[in-house]
Amino acid sequence: MESGNTNWVCHLVRNLIAEEPWRLEFHRTPCYSRRVATFRARNQQHHRFSIIFGNPATNRFSAMTSSPSKSSVAIDFFQFAKGPNGPSPSGYCQKLETFLRAVNFTNYTLKDTVPIFAPKGKLPYVVLHDEEKTITIADSHFIIKHLISSRLVSDPDESLTPAQRADSRAWQTWTEELAYPAIVHTRWSRPANYAIMKNSLPMPWLAKPMVGAYFQRVVTKALYGHGVGRHSEREIDELLKEYVDGLEARLGEDRFFHGENPTMVDIIVYGFLANALGEAANPEYTNMILACERIRNYIAELTRRWFPEYEKISKMVD
Repeated sequence: MESGNTNWVCHLVRNLIAEEPWRLEFHRTPCYSRRVATFRARNQQHHRFSIIFGNPATNRFSAMTSSPSKSSVAIDFFQFAKGPNGPSPSGYCQKLETFLRAVNFTNYTLKDTVPIFAPKGKLPYVVLHDEEKTITIADSHFIIKHLISSRLVSDPDESLTPAQRADSRAWQTWTEELAYPAIVHTRWSRPANYAIMKNSLPMPWLAKPMVGAYFQRVVTKALYGHGVGRHSEREIDELLKEYVDGLEARLGEDRFFHGENPTMVDIIVYGFLANALGEAANPEYTNMILACERIRNYIAELTRRWFPEYEKISKMVD
């Protein structure tokens, strides 16, 4: 269940009025700031980087380092608009950017759009440019699959056994198809959370009740069709608590899901955890996450590794 038409107008308006677009540029240069040192320690090629915040026409993430193969390929990454130094409001967009960071593919440009302009009517989607052709691919799962099968990036699961891959796929399904829809339902169906969503709409206050009611109706109807919207608040909280407890138990004493190095399941789980911590309208789930020290430590390490600019999330989990 990718991010679709349920919230595109909200993000369109945010995009139209945004005054401070941002970018990260990484240049090989002597620099001794704490953030650069963190990147240097985590980067596989051990380059030093400086971080520059700018105000370009589009959000750009570029680097002097190259991807594992076919570094001439460039990606236009179409996503919901997002604020500076924070995760995407879409779990699926956040998942894809986390993947690109994790496999060290840096030649991508973030471009804000809305689902009605997307090939499948949902985000994210990408346009791949190389010397021979241009390819458009929609849906985060198939984008990642294409990048790996085309050897544009390395496979994070290359060293896993078939049983470990099956375990990862099961966790992906639990995360994307049950936990995330339940989280979205809490944002739009509960009065206090809905008030946060409605008041965050970037439009004149007279329009917020009408537009907010429209979004609430569309989202809750879609989730009712999905099935999760048929549950009571108590039952949805039980589903989310089961997920958090299961994640804590699965991580156990291991550093990551399958050992000392992150794999695809870590990329996916972290992406959706970061999305939830970046949203104020799911406090019940946020409190469940923050109550678990093991999960906080897991988020903290991966944030330092992949998104050190997410200072708000770092402070939440410290």
